Amino acid sequence: MPGPANLGDPLDLREFEVVSAEGGFRGVFLKLSRLPTAVTHTSQSDPGRIVLDIQGPTGTESGEEVFPGGDSLVTHVQVIRQLGLLRIVLELQSDSPPEYTVFPMADWVMIRLMPINPKVRPWAQRAS
Repeated sequence: MPGPANLGDPLDLREFEVVSAEGGFRGVFLKLSRLPTAVTHTSQSDPGRIVLDIQGPTGTESGEEVFPGGDSLVTHVQVIRQLGLLRIVLELQSDSPPEYTVFPMADWVMIRLMPINPKVRPWAQRAS
């Protein structure tokens, strides 16, 4: 496991993990090499993707790298390094992305994905 982020290191993705939880929730955890200066995100459809732009002092630019996501929803993780920007693209096995929330936490970024088809519990419905 990598140690704490060093402010002298260029911004990069050290590791990632996709974790499935009960009820169809998922967490995608991105471990960065240093603290970013900003994290923004957007989503795209056909195919479903979540795009994170993580800003900070990067090293050299490089072409796209693609890694298997190891999950039935998050199929691949793309990493693109540009000057001052680390772009992470979560490729999804769906036409449109589920609801999600991004939580920047120091040198970690967590993406919480909601279930695509949440199970409805009759007892949990709002009374009309």
